Amino acid sequence: MHTDPLTAARYPDSTDVPNVAQFIQNAVNDLSDQSVPRFASSAARDSAFTAWVAAGNTMTNGLMAVTSGQLQMYSGTWQPVMQIKYRRIAATASGTLASGATVNICASQSVQSLFGTSVNYVVDVDAAYKVSLPAGLGATLEILVDGVVQDGDTFTTGSGGTYTCKVRCGATFADNSSHTITARLTALAGTITGDPTNGRMLMMARPYVIF
Repeated sequence: MHTDPLTAARYPDSTDVPNVAQFIQNAVNDLSDQSVPRFASSAARDSAFTAWVAAGNTMTNGLMAVTSGQLQMYSGTWQPVMQIKYRRIAATASGTLASGATVNICASQSVQSLFGTSVNYVVDVDAAYKVSLPAGLGATLEILVDGVVQDGDTFTTGSGGTYTCKVRCGATFADNSSHTITARLTALAGTITGDPTNGRMLMMARPYVIF
């Protein structure tokens, strides 16, 4: 009995005692976790893999399946392959902000294992917020990840007026821990006024791929 060097699938050689049924069963068993089976629903997929595990096999990261026409990979849970996840959070902070004070323009967001266990991922964050600034005053909008500033936009006006602060960053996570993403506004001097009408924080998450 020989084995394929790539898949480790067993196959007979010319000196083996003929046993066609066993040879076919070996091939089917050895190649089952190398295939991409298709299922009409997630329930059908889960039922099939439950029976497969009961037959002595193991659910390991990297198993593939097509469910309802969508390619999925197992990584602790079944996840769509190369899915992009999107979250838009409208700004809620409004009113005046005293000199030196800070405010989150919207609720801080928590992210964790967005594509399954042990899948590295990137979260691209974009935030914008409009402020009214009296002459000589300024404001800073920053994106923080786990309390650490990733990017900031500072504007100071000499004559007064309005300004839309815009910041953007990309954060890569290689663990299964929970991480906090915040968009924070700071008044640099004097009292400024925030306008949440078109303010927002956008988050787009994707599996981490080196290219």
